[in-house]
Amino acid sequence: MDLQDHKKSDSPRELFPSLEKAAPPRPAAYDGDAPFVFLSYAHADDETAFQILRALRQERLRIWYDEGIRSGVKWADYIAEKLEGCSYLIALVTQRYVDSHNCCAELNAAIHQDTPYLVVYLEDVQLPRGLRLYCSMEQAIYRSNCKSEDEMFQKILASEGIDICRDAIRYDTDTPLQTLEEAAQEGIPDACTALGMCYYLGQQVPQDSARAAALFRRAAEQGHPQGQQLLGYCYEKGYGVPLDLDAALTWYCRGAEAGDIKSILNAGLLYVQKGDLAQGYALLCRAAEADDPVALYQIVTIGNILRDRLGMAPLSMMELREMLWRACKQGYGPARDLYSDLFEIPEISYRTKLSGDFH
Repeated sequence: MDLQDHKKSDSPRELFPSLEKAAPPRPAAYDGDAPFVFLSYAHADDETAFQILRALRQERLRIWYDEGIRSGVKWADYIAEKLEGCSYLIALVTQRYVDSHNCCAELNAAIHQDTPYLVVYLEDVQLPRGLRLYCSMEQAIYRSNCKSEDEMFQKILASEGIDICRDAIRYDTDTPLQTLEEAAQEGIPDACTALGMCYYLGQQVPQDSARAAALFRRAAEQGHPQGQQLLGYCYEKGYGVPLDLDAALTWYCRGAEAGDIKSILNAGLLYVQKGDLAQGYALLCRAAEADDPVALYQIVTIGNILRDRLGMAPLSMMELREMLWRACKQGYGPARDLYSDLFEIPEISYRTKLSGDFH
């Protein structure tokens, strides 16, 4: 679902040292009848907890946390109701968690009502003695034993019993409209981007640029890379929002930091447009290294111009031809046409060679 049809950096953040990030809004808590995860955490750890929450939501887990308490209800009663109704509990344990009577009570309640649970130790601490006795016999994940945040997330997702809380639907523009609207109302990022694309394309609904941009924003503000790329595109083109290249670049860079290839490509092109050739070329190379056909085509057409202005040696004709062919094999029309023009491949002959490794 993209709106338009590398030399690798050690860290994406090195490409964006001056980018200031606004704190994203708190994710919506799940509010429905399907099995869900109760997220237990200390409020003092909410920044870390929300990062984990957003990552798990992108993997289609239904998660409730105490941001979802309705106004006018008694806090303790509503927490108890959600604990009794949840199908799984994840406890994010830190020293603040251990020091919180309420947090320990939530974990204790899950244990005693036989709710499947997972203890994720974000710090090397010990639970109170009574809880420790029970939890030592159950599955646990230690952040300090994981090589990366992604490894920790993958271990959480692989935990026994948690799949019952995962939404099986992969949302796209062909998902029934009512399903998309209900999921988007819950704030599920994939559903927001899919419904936004429906409004962008006028598929299932009347075309509405402002509504599309608003839905992309809702996904983007939850850290959803594709939503960030799509919102950046809206700002770049003035689609449903005022045209604003600085805002476009900000959202592209956020998507790029999360590894979204289209965001990396679009950020690179926009940096070039704004005159930052070094930054732009580095990003284009990253996208080309990931085999993005548009990036490969751009490197072929403007790469040596940029390299000349940056004082770099030009790419050889053999290198350019190989890049162009990689884009051709993915069916990218402009690359196909340019390859035919440069290397005099008749159209009928060209089509027969798309499935091979012709150079």
